[in-house]
Amino acid sequence: MFFTLLRLCPPTRREGSEVDKSACSIASMPVPPAALPLAPRKGSAFSGPTTFFSRLRRRSPTTFLRLCRLHCGKALPSRAEPHSSRGCAATRPLCSLIESATISSPSSFQSLSGARHLVRHNISFMRHKLTRENDPGPGVSISTLSHEYPKGELIPTHSHGSSQLIYASHGIMEVSSGQSFWTIPPHFGLWIPARTPHQIRMPGSVSMRTLYLRPRLIEIGSGCTVLYVGGLLRELIFEIVRLGRLRTHNRVESALREVLLSELRRASPVPTLVTLPTDPRALSVAQSVVSDPGRRLSLEFMCKSAGLSVRTLERIFQREVGLDFESWRRQVRLMKAVELLISGRSVKEVAFAVGYQNPSAFVELFRATFGNTPKAWASGLRRL
Repeated sequence: MFFTLLRLCPPTRREGSEVDKSACSIASMPVPPAALPLAPRKGSAFSGPTTFFSRLRRRSPTTFLRLCRLHCGKALPSRAEPHSSRGCAATRPLCSLIESATISSPSSFQSLSGARHLVRHNISFMRHKLTRENDPGPGVSISTLSHEYPKGELIPTHSHGSSQLIYASHGIMEVSSGQSFWTIPPHFGLWIPARTPHQIRMPGSVSMRTLYLRPRLIEIGSGCTVLYVGGLLRELIFEIVRLGRLRTHNRVESALREVLLSELRRASPVPTLVTLPTDPRALSVAQSVVSDPGRRLSLEFMCKSAGLSVRTLERIFQREVGLDFESWRRQVRLMKAVELLISGRSVKEVAFAVGYQNPSAFVELFRATFGNTPKAWASGLRRL
C-alpha cells in the first residue's frame, strides 16, 4: 500500500508568524500496514490511509494547509469548505482531499507539536539517508569503492543496504554511529552491518578503501566492530578494490571471496569503542578529551568552560554513558594507547602521550583491562 508521509522539520519562529514556511515536506514511499497511524474514528468520513490526513488536519491545521500548498502548487484560502458538503473524501484523489482542509480558528494554529508527535513513529526510518548506489548488483557478491578525501571532509549520516568494511590505507577516520565513536587508524578496519546509520569525518587527508558485502554473506558481531587488519587482509582489500567487484559465478573471484571471508572471521576485534553523551554541555567536555587524551586538564576547569557544574556532569555521564567521568576518561586514554601501540610506538612513549607521567601506572591499568602487558598484547596481535 502506498501512502504519502509527511516529514516535519522543527518549527522556526519569526516575526508575524508562528512557524516558518518550510515547516513540512512531502515524501512518497511504501509503508507497511503496521506502520499506519491510529484507526479511524467511528463514523468518520475518512478511512484507511486518509485517516492520517484527517488527524493531521484536526491536530495541526497550519501544517496541513502548507502541505496543501506544497502538493497542489497553489495557495489555498485560510478557511475552506468543510469536507462533509463535498461527499466522502475517502473516494476522491489526494489533491481533492487536501483541498478540503478546514482552518477553523486562530487557536488551531498552535498544535504543530501534536502533529510532529503523530508522525514521528512512522518516519523514524527516514531520518538518515539509505544509500544503495555502491551496493552489489545482480550476480555480484562484493562491490568496492576507492576514494581520496581531503582534510576536514565530512560524510553525513547515512546507511547502506549492504554490510561494509571500511579501511583507510592512509590517514585516520573518525566514525560515529548514534552515541558510539571510533577513531580508525590505518592498521584498523571498521565492520558496519547493513542499514546501520553512521557518519565519517576526516581530520586529515584519507585514502579510503571500502568493500560492500551482500547482507548475510557473513556475520561479525551484533553491531559495528573494529578489526585489526593484518598483512594478508590488507592485500586482499587492495586486490578486490583493484578488481572492482567479485562476481558470484566467476570461479577465481569466488575463491578470492572465500579467502576474504575466512580472514574476516579470523581478524581480531579491537576494543576502541567510546560512548559519547548526548547532552551538549557534556558532549563538549567529552570531545575535548577525545581530541587530546593526554591533556592534563582538571575536571573543574573543563566543566567551567562548558558551563556546568562537576556534579551535573557526573550525573549526565552516569545516566547517558553508564560510567563516572574519570572511568570514561581512562577508557578514552586506553583506546588511544591501543592505536599508538599498533603503530609501533614504545610503551614509554605511549604512556606519556595519553597523559601518564609514570609508565608503570599505565602498564598496570592496561594489564587490568586487557589481561596482558602493552608490549605482549601488541606483539600477539601482530602475529595473528
